[in-house]
Amino acid sequence: MTKRTMTGDLLHRDHSGAIYALAEHDGQLLSAGGDGLVLAWEATAPDRTRAIARIAGPIYALARGGPDELALGSAAGTLHLLNLRERREQHALQAHAMGVYTLAWPHSGALVTGGGDGSLALWERTETGAPWALRRRIPLSDAKVRGLALSPDGATLGAATGDGWLHLLDAGTLNAIASWAAHEEGAHALAFHPRKSALVSGGKDGHLRIWDLRNGQRAILALPAHRSTIYQAAFSPSDATLATASRDKTVKLWHADSLDTLGRLDARTGGHAHSVNALQWRGFDLISAGDDRRVVRWSGADQKG
Repeated sequence: MTKRTMTGDLLHRDHSGAIYALAEHDGQLLSAGGDGLVLAWEATAPDRTRAIARIAGPIYALARGGPDELALGSAAGTLHLLNLRERREQHALQAHAMGVYTLAWPHSGALVTGGGDGSLALWERTETGAPWALRRRIPLSDAKVRGLALSPDGATLGAATGDGWLHLLDAGTLNAIASWAAHEEGAHALAFHPRKSALVSGGKDGHLRIWDLRNGQRAILALPAHRSTIYQAAFSPSDATLATASRDKTVKLWHADSLDTLGRLDARTGGHAHSVNALQWRGFDLISAGDDRRVVRWSGADQKG
């Protein structure tokens, strides 16, 4: 397996606090973090950053919904819904007693929030532009809900919690499907395999695991991937590469099926000096961001075939 050697390209460092979330909208990249700002910028012209939203406090999560919809999860437990075309906030809801750490948007009429209070909340609306209403709240854990992921068909929701458990739920109702202990020190990162009935998880223990969802959630592969917490795992658009971001200041690339190591992206090659918190694929390029306020592009991080 050929390993990839590449140099990171600093796109911008315009946030005044740590960056916790990345997203994409209409050809632009969005970043948000501890300064309460959402910045929009062109990867080809990073000097043209502009603030499209500001809230009073850190932003932990971003999620795109409809063509012009963006959800923000705040440290105060507030869910903010923005119209990006009109550049205005449509709704602000107190979603959790503690921070909103993760978001999932099963479809344009439903949104799931995961909170520091250990609960999941399902929000719905009956028509575009209508107010959002709480349909259901379920206590999932005594620890924070740290990660959410949707299956490729959008029917199943995966949740990772700070007590180390993984949970599968019906994405439309939040009815429980299965739960199991996965990481002794806490589970954070979660991603459904794009081509297999499998789930990838990353934990505070720095381990990656692949779970066979057809065979009683059995771990079919496990390896020590990072020296500290894995905060995010994301498959590339080609489905060939898995990227992971960690508190150990590195981004790593893995073969999507075998989890063979493809590359290590760190400070020596233009990467991060502190924890890496967020990833966003953009074609064959990978964007990373972290506590050092840096947004870095790794060109050619995905090489299909």
